[in-house]
Formats: sequence, structure tokens, C-alpha cells
Amino acid sequence: MAACSAALTTASTAEAGCPGTVKRIPDHASGGRGVGHCEHVEDKFAELRNYFLSRGGHLFDLEDLMGEIRVKAQEGGTLTYGDLMRRHHISRGRTHGVAEVLWRISEREACLVGVTHDPPHFITAVVVRAGTKYPSGGFFGLEGTPPDLKRSERSYTDPHLTPSERKYVDSIREHLRSCHESGG
Repeated sequence: MAACSAALTTASTAEAGCPGTVKRIPDHASGGRGVGHCEHVEDKFAELRNYFLSRGGHLFDLEDLMGEIRVKAQEGGTLTYGDLMRRHHISRGRTHGVAEVLWRISEREACLVGVTHDPPHFITAVVVRAGTKYPSGGFFGLEGTPPDLKRSERSYTDPHLTPSERKYVDSIREHLRSCHESGG
């Protein structure tokens, strides 16, 4: 449970003094995937973060969004894709879009708690479609998703979730709430 607490309470790195810098994820957090994996994930997160910090007019910090999603996970609440896209001026597409943003947040979270955490610590399980109150099919493409629930890229946009997929999301959300409630 200590890993739960570490990930759910990681502070924004804005205090580092430079908005374009982020803390490095410790090598031991790679969950046995090799030291370079989490460094690569952190680099990709930093690139996307820098994109949003440098674009004109509608700046936001990816660290802050990750923190906002963590708070919702702790509270047992949800955020809709549409709300995130409107508030932060994020496109629907993949490149610099909501899919890439959530993918990078999920990858980073896996490195923070370890990719072998069971159940996976997918804080993005609380980002949902307004009509279903569940994540889109792309959520089931994340590394760590059980093989029987793993979706191919072609079915990421399919909003229909099977009962097994809904049960899986519900179990992750319950896990996220219990991590916070237990303080562990």
C-alpha cells in the first residue's frame, strides 16, 4: 500500500522553480522492466508537458492535471473527457490530444507505483465518457490490462464496454479510493 500513497500524494513539481522541469522517477519504480523504461516514460511526459506549457494562450501544466485526476480518484469522483478538453483546450486527437495526455499520465503513474502493482493503479479510470460514466475503449490498451480485457487499437474508439470491462474499471476505482482511505 505504500506505493499507493506515494503515487496518490506526489506533489506538483512546480516548486522546482522551472516550469519545464520535472522530478525524475526513481529507477527502482520500473517494476522490473529495466531502468531505461521509466526514464523514457518520464521524457515523453516532460515533452508533452512542455508542449502545453509553451503553447500560446491556453497554458496548463500536465502535472496539475495529473494532480487533479489523483484528487478525483481519491474522492471516488469522475471527470469527463469533454470537461477536460474544454477547460484545458485539449483536442480530441492523439497527437497532443486527450488520448495522448491520458496515456502519458497512465504510463507515468505505472512507473510511480510499479507496473506490477495489482490491481494496476490507473488513475485515469476516473476520466469517463459523459454518456456511460466509464472510460473509452482506449483505456483497455494500457500496459498492465489483463490479457482477456486488452483491446486492439482498432477498438479504442468503441464506447461499448462489456460487463467484464465495467467490473474491471469498478475494481480499479475501488482500489484507488481504498488506497486513499487507508492512508497507504
